[in-house]
Amino acid sequence: MNHTLRPRIFNIAFAILACILVCFIYSNILDAPFVFDDIKNIRENKNIRIETLTPAGLIKAVSGNRCQNRPAAYISFAINYYIHGYDTKVYHMVNILIHLITGILIFFLFKSTILLSSNIDNDSSGRKDTDAYIIAGLAATLWMVHPLSTQSVTYIVQRMNAMAAMFYVGSMLAYVQARASHGKLKVYGLYLLCGLSGLLAITSKEIAITLPIFIFLYEWYFLQDLDMVWIKRRVPYIAAIITICLATAIMFLGINPIEGILDGYTTRQFTPLQRVLTEFRVVILYIGLMALPLPSRLNLDYDMAVSTSLIDPVTTLLSLMILIALTVFAVVTAKKQRIISFAICWFMGNLVIESSIIGLELVYEHRTYLPSMFVSLMAIYLLWKALRPKIIPICAACLLIALFSVWTYQRNDTWTSDISLWRDCAMKSPGKLRPWYNLGLVLAQDRRHDEAAVYFIKALAIDNKNADAHNNLGASLTALGRLDDAIGHYIQALEIEPSNANAHNNLGTVLTRKARYKKAEFHFKEAVRIRPSYADACFNLGVLYQIQGRTDEALVLFEKAIQYRPDHINARMNKGIILYGKGAYDKAEKSFRAVLRIDPDNRDAIKNIRVIQNNNK
Repeated sequence: MNHTLRPRIFNIAFAILACILVCFIYSNILDAPFVFDDIKNIRENKNIRIETLTPAGLIKAVSGNRCQNRPAAYISFAINYYIHGYDTKVYHMVNILIHLITGILIFFLFKSTILLSSNIDNDSSGRKDTDAYIIAGLAATLWMVHPLSTQSVTYIVQRMNAMAAMFYVGSMLAYVQARASHGKLKVYGLYLLCGLSGLLAITSKEIAITLPIFIFLYEWYFLQDLDMVWIKRRVPYIAAIITICLATAIMFLGINPIEGILDGYTTRQFTPLQRVLTEFRVVILYIGLMALPLPSRLNLDYDMAVSTSLIDPVTTLLSLMILIALTVFAVVTAKKQRIISFAICWFMGNLVIESSIIGLELVYEHRTYLPSMFVSLMAIYLLWKALRPKIIPICAACLLIALFSVWTYQRNDTWTSDISLWRDCAMKSPGKLRPWYNLGLVLAQDRRHDEAAVYFIKALAIDNKNADAHNNLGASLTALGRLDDAIGHYIQALEIEPSNANAHNNLGTVLTRKARYKKAEFHFKEAVRIRPSYADACFNLGVLYQIQGRTDEALVLFEKAIQYRPDHINARMNKGIILYGKGAYDKAEKSFRAVLRIDPDNRDAIKNIRVIQNNNK
């Protein structure tokens, strides 16, 4: 093939190699469980539990969710559930596929960008097509294997982020292809694809709001040769783009965007100004993690100190100066170093949504997923330009890809269990309450209550006014048989947060065990008053009435528990026992058979059905 590679062969070869590599480095996460925000958005999200793939079912999947602005992502979760329920392996496979598709799309976008840049720079080398394929292939692979991408791929709920990035790049690529194509039908088809992909990007996650700006910027950089006259003639288009972006922002934030932004700070321990100042340091952290993504440096839950002024800490001012210098460098070098300049703009511009004034958490690695794309191209491009002969940058890039692949595989090992993940967070953020609390929570769920209690105590040492930590410490102490100690922590939880329904329910359970029925009844009733659909509280109050011989009242409460949670086996069992005691054998058997539909191997239900059948002989 001499100085040129056959495009089709290279494209296929790249896709096959990328597929093998990505599948290998993410092979160890297929059995990783739902963690953190996966729980509320997927496992406990009743809206995505669709039974039919109909418009009504898909609408149900979107409505009532915490983030209704992301229907495309929630529909993907609903389809996952429809096909395989809560089998996390399938959710992970879909996430890996999205990552792989995004990498392939990036390869084609990088290749087009390099060729356009070569044309601008008047590169008449006959090898420019071959060089473009090699640089694009290495850069796209480097991005795909980068350890910093693990949070967007391995963390199931961050499919929202990965989908937005996939459709964002797909929209950019469709636009670039449309500009290079001939024939009205093909061009209009590509523009339509660009628009549809952009719509899917913005309905996956709000970060795609910058897409129109970057399509315009790409046009100016690589198709209009940074022509200022062209810009002046396009002022109406620029105004239209700004209007579209503002209208989209208002749609997400509400008619009063300032109020919408400030609402995000009601549960934060920092002000809007403090967040903006802190984000200067956060962006520098992201740059450092892109340059050196050691698994030991990566963390799901960073403990980032808040900047209270430009000089507190002083690294705030230093970080701002570095970011200003990068921006100036991008402007100054735009003509001569088109790819480098655009990569800096891409990185900074695509961090604006989540690294500015909106009241989100301070740091998350998945926020670099989209912004880091052209940084990977910039890195390989600089290697290619700096080293001779060409085999040297190719080998250097392959070594870097191999190293990052190993680190990604190692980082994914941390995600294989919720216990290992939160233990890792706790070790890396020892001064933050949430990692210790969540580590205690997952250990308690694993019935390792002695260990869980230790970590709840560590969490309370950081913040003794956390009601949930007191409540869950009480739950672990209850499981360990330390009932008096547990009561003390439940009471502390309720002193801090009187409306904590879980603490009322748990306290009622312990008081029932200690035969303090009157106080137990009060707390169960409080739990139900605060949260009327609290199935466990209804059940526990029913058990209390059952103990006291108030079977009619108990039966009503068991019915309520079943209504609120149809899979509540204990409520159905106790209901059957009461009905049997009342001589309503048919109804009792029906209740026990309902248990078997949920748990076919339930021995108590099988035994009770046999007793009823023997009595009826």
